[in-house]
Amino acid sequence: MFIRNLNIVVVDDDALIRSSLKMLISNVSKDSKLDVKLYSSSDGIDGLGLIYVSNPDLIIIDSTLPRYSGREIIDFLVSSDKYRNKSIIVLNDNVNKLNNLPPNYQIINKSQKNFVSELTKGIKEFFDKNQSNFVSQNESFRMKTVKFLVSRLINIANNGDLLMYKISTSKNVFTKLLFYIPWILTQIGSSFLFTILLFIYRQVNDANVEQGKKDLLMFRVRTYPTLAMILVAIIFFILQFALFLGGGLIIFSNIKIASVFADYSRELKLPFSEATYNNNSVEVIDGVLRLKATQQVLDTNQIQENTQPEEDLANPEENIPTKPIQEPQTDLVEKTVTEPTPEISVEKQVPDQVLEQQINNPPEEVLGASTDNLQQVTVSTAYPISKEEVVLNTKISYSSLVAFYEESNFNTKQESLVDINATNEKRRPKDNEELALRVLPVNGITYQLSPDNTNWYYYSGGESRWENTFAKFYSSNTIQELNQYLSLYVENIGGNDLYVKVILSSDGNTPVELRQLVAEREIYIVSTVNIPEGEVLDNPSDQIALDPLNVDLIQGVSYPIPNLSPNNEIDFENEPISIVIPVPVIFQASSSNGNKIIYGKIMTKINEPDLSKFKVKAYSTLNTDISNNAILKGEFIGEATLQLNPQGELTFLINGFGNNGGLVTVQLVYTNTAGIEISSELSNPLES
Repeated sequence: MFIRNLNIVVVDDDALIRSSLKMLISNVSKDSKLDVKLYSSSDGIDGLGLIYVSNPDLIIIDSTLPRYSGREIIDFLVSSDKYRNKSIIVLNDNVNKLNNLPPNYQIINKSQKNFVSELTKGIKEFFDKNQSNFVSQNESFRMKTVKFLVSRLINIANNGDLLMYKISTSKNVFTKLLFYIPWILTQIGSSFLFTILLFIYRQVNDANVEQGKKDLLMFRVRTYPTLAMILVAIIFFILQFALFLGGGLIIFSNIKIASVFADYSRELKLPFSEATYNNNSVEVIDGVLRLKATQQVLDTNQIQENTQPEEDLANPEENIPTKPIQEPQTDLVEKTVTEPTPEISVEKQVPDQVLEQQINNPPEEVLGASTDNLQQVTVSTAYPISKEEVVLNTKISYSSLVAFYEESNFNTKQESLVDINATNEKRRPKDNEELALRVLPVNGITYQLSPDNTNWYYYSGGESRWENTFAKFYSSNTIQELNQYLSLYVENIGGNDLYVKVILSSDGNTPVELRQLVAEREIYIVSTVNIPEGEVLDNPSDQIALDPLNVDLIQGVSYPIPNLSPNNEIDFENEPISIVIPVPVIFQASSSNGNKIIYGKIMTKINEPDLSKFKVKAYSTLNTDISNNAILKGEFIGEATLQLNPQGELTFLINGFGNNGGLVTVQLVYTNTAGIEISSELSNPLES
């Protein structure tokens, strides 16, 4: 089968355009049965020599060339009878005006959108003319992709050529510098597209060996760095995306790298829409977090009856109607308003629509009955008296914390900060002793902080540090206290992420509305992780050994273990054993409405498997010396088990019952394998 040989010459000074054109021609020629040889050149003199030597069947030439311009070559080809019947495609860029060319010349503007389509069409027509049975196949996805990339690449590269032309013709140095910036961007963009093109279609061999070597060198110089840049960019964005999802990466134990996509705004407004709360008691309306209000109806007549003088109550029969009022089958509104109420209850819940009609349209008479006995209703608004917790699930990333600003019906942004010169008592700084003894306001908003949205902390003043707590309102801080000791949170708890819990408290008559909460922080891409100042010791000598057969006296009070075996299988008298029960320390005690909350720690470590054998019991005490252990214990308040906080400290939280005020004390109780309780001494008392 005869296969015809065709020579094609491509002359263009831009290496990327020249290489992409060779790829396009090679791709189109796959549908033909022609043996196509591609020659290329980067300047007019070499290009003209290739035309003489190869006697090409198709010439693709740029109108602007160095050394020997494209226009001069075109004029030579037009004047030569040898090339009068050759197919010639001229790539023009609007710099040179080309007119009155012979019919065998096709001019395609490189700046037009359908440039590649027109060029592909011209190449296919050339193949069709040179092979009678050439049938152009439907374009494959790869062909469409190649055309798209070549089109974008030539467009960008052509803009780069125009910029370089302006740079070369400009005499102003400042103007040259201005043009160099976009020119560099075009070089980066075209190299990027050409690199992608090489992934899809291989590099085409050039029949002009010398030019092929130059293009290969260009490929290495421009494409390899671009490939490296692309790989680095891909790795960078994958890493940054992972950092964004994971909240940062910690390296070398204390260096945190954050994502460039993270929110670096100094002030972060915490959205209430993402919060977790009790929908029955708390609501978010128009971006305001508040306690839900409920409407209550008070029966004024009944209140007056209940407050009558004793002489009136002495004759109750005078208050009973001698003639009962008829009760017709009226609607709910009339019945609600006119029904006599001999019962003592003074509070009713009524539907809103009924309530509105009662207030706005009180009936004057129902079926001839006197309105003197009609109920007079008064509407009041009530709020939940439970201390409602609201967890703001927004993570606050920070390198350092500056302040929190509360805007509510209790505080403004300015009032959120403590001020030593402030006349307002709530803004006055409190020392640790004052903070330990202070009583939180019944109506207000308090806070707890957490590094992980699980373990919550508040500043108690007990040890001049932030303490882990399981309690709600009684172990929280006002916004002023929060800001006063915010720097210590970073030192005590550490980390670079923060969550906030809001606690809304009302006496039932006062509304509680948090309009806005803003966290002011500083955040850097690379920062040092805040490490807690109090590290947990892992020295086994600091732990309590609780094996009854191998116990040494360490500290605290020692109690001999009696013979607990009814069959005297173990003789403890011949093998004296003692066990150490450390004395607990109370850090905070508070009381309200008959409830007592006591929080403290065990300052000596205990093996974790033995924690279930311990509990802490709390009692009231008459001892007033808080610097020494209590001697007397009174009424039992409650008990709790030991818990390990994130710092590895043993803590306890007792929620029990007792009279308001007074001093409390606690003791640690160990239950051995025989079920016998062994107790420590009583702790130093503390005012609740």
